[in-house]
Amino acid sequence: MQKFLSIVFVIAVALFPILVSGQASVVIADETTIIGERLLYSVELINEGENVTGLNFQISFDTLALDYVGISETSTMSDTVLSIANGSDGLLRFSLASTYPIQSSGTIVFVEFIGKKTGDTNLSLVEYRINEEAIVDEATEAKIRVFAEGGNQPPFAVSIPDTLVLFSGDTLQFTIDETVFADAEDAFDSLDIQVNLEPQVVFGTYDPETGLVTITTADFVGFATLSIRVEDTNGGVFEESIVIDIQMGVSNELDGNNQPIQFDLAQNYPNPFNPTTNISFTLPSSGFTQLEVFNLQGQKVATLLKSRVTAGNHTVTFDASALASGIYIYRLTSSAKVQTKKMLLIK
Repeated sequence: MQKFLSIVFVIAVALFPILVSGQASVVIADETTIIGERLLYSVELINEGENVTGLNFQISFDTLALDYVGISETSTMSDTVLSIANGSDGLLRFSLASTYPIQSSGTIVFVEFIGKKTGDTNLSLVEYRINEEAIVDEATEAKIRVFAEGGNQPPFAVSIPDTLVLFSGDTLQFTIDETVFADAEDAFDSLDIQVNLEPQVVFGTYDPETGLVTITTADFVGFATLSIRVEDTNGGVFEESIVIDIQMGVSNELDGNNQPIQFDLAQNYPNPFNPTTNISFTLPSSGFTQLEVFNLQGQKVATLLKSRVTAGNHTVTFDASALASGIYIYRLTSSAKVQTKKMLLIK
């Protein structure tokens, strides 16, 4: 399936992931293809009047999901010279040099891929540099959805975590709905969903009417596996496994002065959450304390606490209304001690 993308660039600024540098930006967009067929993937330049004579950028991809075939060295903007290296290791490096300054928007290069397995895979615009300006290295991603051969496309994951966390003795609940799985041809209500939990000392139930999954532990501490199988009306199947990390509960022991005896950061609750969750922690002594939240790229997205805090048990509410679904890391720092944990936002 080969095609050239037709893009209205004013709209593209609002719809596509963009990294901004001066008045020119590199753009990558979501795409679809069929397994085994060639995808001609377009990388675009949004230019608002800057004289672009040189451009370097890098795109990474999953070699298990996509085969890199090659590039078309024809730009829609100007006579250019393109070079590329290391296309087989999952990182594509591009260089563009224009005979005349480029002042318009258009296609930088067409990259050819072949989908190797069905499902979603990401392309990442790792970094780029326009002319001699500073390197922009805040990666943005675009999604390529690879469908199966034939008329039926199997169900696919929209947003599914790889790990869930709860304390021993607690109960975890979350809902499987169209925000978690979907199908190209069938409505979500027509999908057959089966849920299995191992080992059996961890108890799990699934209500097909409401989509509610309930997981309960007794004294078990360790890892369990939640297996989910989704089948559409034409026999297309998607299977996924989620790791359940069951941790020891937080100790509430106090010393002779009725103070907590250990520095501890608890798992947020609820987890997963949308859009708010509570983060509790214990300080054995008072001191300057910070509680921060980071994304998986290491960028700080929130500072929940930055002040002197007394000894004892404390709880802070985190509102993630402005953030996208995904896994986030929260870090507690106090008196030269640091603890971190993960949490999952599902919208």
